[in-house]
Amino acid sequence: NESLIRTIPFGINIVDEEGNILFISENLRTTFDGSDIGKKCWSLYKDNKEQCTGCPLHKGITIGETEYYVTDDVMGGKTYQISHTGMMFQGKLSMLEIFQDITDRKKSELKIKTLGAVVEQSPSMTVITDQNGKIEYINSVFNTFMQYSLADIVGKDPWIFNLKRHTPESYKAMWDSLRQGDVWKTEFQNRKKDGTPYWEEVTAFALKDDHGNICNYIIITNDNTERKRLLDELILAKEHAEESDRLKSAFLCNMSHEIRTPMNGILGFADLLKEQELSGEQKASYIEIIKKSGARMLNVINDIIEISKIEAGLVKVNTEESNISEQLEFIYSFFKLEVEAKGMKIVLRNMLSFRDSHLMTDREKLYAILTNLVKNAIKFTRMGSIELGCARKGDFIEFYLRDTGVGILFEQQQLIFERFRQASESLAREYEGAGLGLAISKEYVEMLGGRIWLESELGRGSVFYFTLPYIKSKVVDAILPDVTSHLSNDHFVNDLLVLIAEDDSISDRLLCELIQPFCFKILEAKTGYEAVEACKNNPDIDLILMDILMPEMNGYDAIREIRKFNKDVIIIAQTAYGLLGDRRKAMEAGSNDYIPKPISKDELMTILKMHLKTSI
Repeated sequence: NESLIRTIPFGINIVDEEGNILFISENLRTTFDGSDIGKKCWSLYKDNKEQCTGCPLHKGITIGETEYYVTDDVMGGKTYQISHTGMMFQGKLSMLEIFQDITDRKKSELKIKTLGAVVEQSPSMTVITDQNGKIEYINSVFNTFMQYSLADIVGKDPWIFNLKRHTPESYKAMWDSLRQGDVWKTEFQNRKKDGTPYWEEVTAFALKDDHGNICNYIIITNDNTERKRLLDELILAKEHAEESDRLKSAFLCNMSHEIRTPMNGILGFADLLKEQELSGEQKASYIEIIKKSGARMLNVINDIIEISKIEAGLVKVNTEESNISEQLEFIYSFFKLEVEAKGMKIVLRNMLSFRDSHLMTDREKLYAILTNLVKNAIKFTRMGSIELGCARKGDFIEFYLRDTGVGILFEQQQLIFERFRQASESLAREYEGAGLGLAISKEYVEMLGGRIWLESELGRGSVFYFTLPYIKSKVVDAILPDVTSHLSNDHFVNDLLVLIAEDDSISDRLLCELIQPFCFKILEAKTGYEAVEACKNNPDIDLILMDILMPEMNGYDAIREIRKFNKDVIIIAQTAYGLLGDRRKAMEAGSNDYIPKPISKDELMTILKMHLKTSI
């Protein structure tokens, strides 16, 4: 029916076995100008018979059989999908050709294919969601980087990548903006499938259909972790540079103050000494001020020189045999008067045995560390006490310095170990100093193989700790094994007469048990007077173990009295060791040695061997 054919929007023709056009629709005739009945069907193609080699008619198409192919070799430069169907027309085998113009469709398909390739091969991670924000597609870059397959996350919300560093409100703001058709750009810290955090730069937008309705959301992300790290480092470097400039300014102001202030005292009072009307008392006072100002400036100069030597790598560690107990006692005695002059007290608590007190370290650097810490405590403590102590902790000796001073804010506790840093760096700070003492101490502690730290609370005081490796002294190792062999083999000569001056019955019994193996007789005294009388009545006493704290007459006075009539007897003071400066006082009173409580058997044997070589 020709009228029916005219309504079909496609081009139609019928050709016979020789390729002659038997029928052509008006649509096809119009599309291919000049084509008409009687012409050859290949006249429709721009390359003439190029298409005929694959013609279904020549291959023997049968009635009712249909074949399709797509070609862009049709005249007019467009792309057509052509269907060929075998049929009978006018009593002969013929072929019905239907030409469907698919040029626009092919362009759309190519465009879609191109866009798909762009998305898939893009170096950016791409996620496509449906209109409800549920994931429908991820590209291969996303799959590789995030370690998720599409099956893992299809139908899920992108919130699953959140590291919980961003609030639900921030995600809601993004989606609200996208639903309004806005392009959303932001930065998120999310996580991969294995939990690894990363920073990403996000661009998201809505995709709309022909009616303007949102059908999908596109989320394009790029790994921003390295750029974020570099940016953070640049910001940190900038802050450090600004902090360095600030510290430099604070240091120059501080140094100017620390040098000019004592110089003002030196020069000012030196001029005043020229005045004729000065009394002797005034002159002495001015000279004392000049001396103190000079000492203060010398300390500043020494600290600057020392920190410069450390910076230049010129400071070396000189390891030698060191008696830690003697150094602690010296520090205690040296600063005792200064502390007491401020109305405070200083306490020494040494928990080291004789063996542990002797180790290999740098004596001078240890002295400098202890001195800096004690001077710091004195400076920042106005009332109360300062306590210096140490104990063996495994392979280390741990020292501490406790004060009841002003304390340090938590955020400033690490800063004070940096060079030229103080807890207060303003012009209104109350305390003098260059801010180098703790920095030098930290450098020395680390040189010696230890570490330094502190505990502090503002207004409640501070405790500074530091450790040194315990490296055995060869001197002690050479002595103690010999003493031990005497003890284990019971080679003592039982001919000593010993006086134990001890008012505590338990301590008295302990000493008796320790020395019994090599004594033929032990005398006992409960007071200082009894000890003196026992020595007068027994001039052949070989050894006196004298407790310091006893009733009626203390151990110091008892020793002095005994030395008036007996210069040869060996006197070993039993002392609390440093709590009240007992060691120094005992030696000054006339004792030969001292032993701290609690008394160690090995330490007592070592001391006795040193002083009673002919008897043991």
